[in-house]
Amino acid sequence: MFVIQTYQGDRRWIGGVFRDETAARAKLKRMPVLEDFEHEFLEIPVAEFPFFVLEAADGLAFVPNLERLGELLRGIEPAGQPGTTHVIIYSVREEFEAESAERNSMEAFMDATPVDDDFLSRLNTDQWQDWLLS
Repeated sequence: MFVIQTYQGDRRWIGGVFRDETAARAKLKRMPVLEDFEHEFLEIPVAEFPFFVLEAADGLAFVPNLERLGELLRGIEPAGQPGTTHVIIYSVREEFEAESAERNSMEAFMDATPVDDDFLSRLNTDQWQDWLLS
């Protein structure tokens, strides 16, 4: 899979997900050159939909399947405080291309699930997988 990732300072988001490298490179060429914005072309080790994107304070991670996602989530220690979001999981179910490079529109194309202590407590059941795939 091929991804265009956009940066503005410490903020980053996905501007497109493509199966085809030529389509991804064409989108990258069409993206405007804007002050304070950078675009990066990535080939990620994911072959099929759905896959997942973890958004944490230190950036985005691309996760190929539920099994690997569960492994990563089990490594998160509960905060013990209600309302603490550890990471956000974005479920990528199909190709997409954002209309604007200047705006984070990931939630318009991908389901977003905040991971809090309550979510972490469900990792030993299949409930969390059903929730992400529904």
